[in-house]
Amino acid sequence: MFKQLKDYYNYIENDDRLSVDLNLSKQLIALRDNYNQTAYKKKCSFELFYNDFRFEKGKLKPELTYSDGRQYPNVELFDDDFEYIISRAEKTTNPKHKAQYNHLIWESKFKHNKYCKNAISNYLLFLKKIKTSEKNNIENKRIAIIYENLFILSQTINYKKTDTIDFFIFNLIL
Repeated sequence: MFKQLKDYYNYIENDDRLSVDLNLSKQLIALRDNYNQTAYKKKCSFELFYNDFRFEKGKLKPELTYSDGRQYPNVELFDDDFEYIISRAEKTTNPKHKAQYNHLIWESKFKHNKYCKNAISNYLLFLKKIKTSEKNNIENKRIAIIYENLFILSQTINYKKTDTIDFFIFNLIL
C-alpha cells in the first residue's frame, strides 16, 4: 500500500515485471482518496489513467469501450495538456515505464518523433533487460505485445529498425 506518491514512484522505478499488477489501480485510488490537496489527487488520477491504458499493435487500447462509443481511459482525461505525463517521461529511469510514458505522449496531440524515439529505445532496453521462462505463456505473450509495439513504432518513424529486427532474430535463435 502506498502511503505517499513517492512510494508509487519508487515502485515504478523498480517495476520490471511483465505481468500487469491488478492491485495497482486499487492502491492508486486509495492513495488519491487519502490526499486532501487537489494537486496530489490529480497526479494520482493521472497515474491511474496511465496504468489503465494498454498498447497493442503500436496504438493505445483503452481498458473499456462503452456502448455509446465512449472509452476509458482516453487522452482527454489528461486535462493539464500532458504536462504531468511529459515530466514523468523525463524523470523516470525505468525503461519499461519510460517507454510507456513516451508511447502515451506519442499517441496524444503532442505527437513528436522524440517521444516515439524514446519509446523505441526504452522498449528495446526493457526487452534486453528481462529474463523469462520459456514455459511461461503469459510472460511470452506480454513479450510479444511489447515487441510488436516496438516493431511498429520503429517502422513508423524509421528509427532503430535494424536493431529491432536483429534483436528479434537473435532471440529466435536462442
